[in-house]
Amino acid sequence: MDKLTIGRILREMRPGQLWTTAAAIVALASGAFLLGHKLQLSTADLRADRTERKLAEFRGLQTKERFLAFYLRYLIAKDRFAAEPGDENQGAVERAREAYREYAMELLKRGEEAADEIDLRGAVIGKSGGKDVSVKFGYDGSVWPLPRELGLAESAD
Repeated sequence: MDKLTIGRILREMRPGQLWTTAAAIVALASGAFLLGHKLQLSTADLRADRTERKLAEFRGLQTKERFLAFYLRYLIAKDRFAAEPGDENQGAVERAREAYREYAMELLKRGEEAADEIDLRGAVIGKSGGKDVSVKFGYDGSVWPLPRELGLAESAD
């Protein structure tokens, strides 16, 4: 019995069989490439979604860290002034309060674009603080009250 080889099989095929076999091989190869491409795209989409979530988490953390830095700077300035009243320490309190207020205002102005990062509750710009204003961070769900002396809420009158 002679060995069957690919060359012998191809030589003994009629033209119709040869074309059908070639079409089947091309279809299988195309299908394999298409499947690989779709899997690659779905993997890329998963990576993009994961990266987007991580980036949003990082932005939320960055927003909170900056907020807490201003808050801490303000509290430290107030404590120094309470321990050692004087013009220099009073000026430090006023500068820290203004920087803290400006950052809170920046957060307010960002509005909807930062809804996943922050949620300012009760914030209504006024001349004196009257009702409670707090900031909720979407990153971890923590809620931080804003001091009334920042003047970010209308008077409760």
